[in-house]
Amino acid sequence: MESIQKSLKGSEIGEAQQHGSLAMLPLLASSEGGVDYLLAGEALRSGVARVTEVSESGHVPELKFSNLADLPVLILEGEELVGAKQNRTTNLTILAPPRTTIVIPVSCVEAGRWHYQSREAEVSERVHMASGRAAKAATVSYHLHHEGVAHADQGRVWDDIGCAAQCLGVHSPTRAMSDIFESHRPRIDEFVAAFRPVERQVGALFAIADAPAGFDLFAHAATLRAMLPKLVRSYAVDAIRVDDGSGSKPGAGRARAFLDAAATATVESYPAVGLGTTVRLSADGLVGGGLVHDDRLVHLAAFAVERQSSADRDNGRGLASLSARRRSYRH
Repeated sequence: MESIQKSLKGSEIGEAQQHGSLAMLPLLASSEGGVDYLLAGEALRSGVARVTEVSESGHVPELKFSNLADLPVLILEGEELVGAKQNRTTNLTILAPPRTTIVIPVSCVEAGRWHYQSREAEVSERVHMASGRAAKAATVSYHLHHEGVAHADQGRVWDDIGCAAQCLGVHSPTRAMSDIFESHRPRIDEFVAAFRPVERQVGALFAIADAPAGFDLFAHAATLRAMLPKLVRSYAVDAIRVDDGSGSKPGAGRARAFLDAAATATVESYPAVGLGTTVRLSADGLVGGGLVHDDRLVHLAAFAVERQSSADRDNGRGLASLSARRRSYRH
């Protein structure tokens, strides 16, 4: 779509910030704009939005989002919703209409609990681990293309969390993704403290061990500022897992190649859950998705994945090993 290409081609790459093997390259815009909205976290904290199970018995891949405000509410793909019968993470970026209740597609990130911890869910300070977001993006795109529903591969989500927990020496009684972040909170907080938004920044491209791993791009600088700590935590988990002591900053050329790959990727569009149009990106070595509203980009995320055969892509296999992700877009 033209709005995606315009936003990506128009993004200037700022000076990289580095901590350990993780780097953040600011994506800068000469101007910003688009629809005004509340962020899900602030809407829930202020009481103008609610997230509940869809019924008393609940349904794992769905939650009910009630927007009581006069503005739309932006729910970011990958945001973690904690509480209710189990913790979930969102499958799509959604712009919930004002004064409306909708059902949103989610994935479980706490396999060992199915009972009420609270009647309502809250937005946590995390988004799904970056490698998990990448895998989920691929399977969501597959299900949208073949079935018209934004479902993820739930077993694969759990497997990815289990793999990360084992790698990082984390035991969780309910196999909750949140316990991975909590167990490594001091080290993750060091990453959060090391990265700061800069003037005109509307997005962030992250690189692990010098190779681009993914980016998030928004219409508003204020959204980037609010979301940056969550995004850093997401990539920090992967950086800790593959930490090789690398401290060199990735070049802007490698980052630009990744943005250009996203700009020229195949784009598929679907009716959004809520306002706007859901978009999905696919290219050799890249998956992603986002939301467009009134021909303006609201949010776009893309991730480097292992380069695949067309058969693998057709089967929705988008999860790259962390070592493979480090190799992608090195040249």
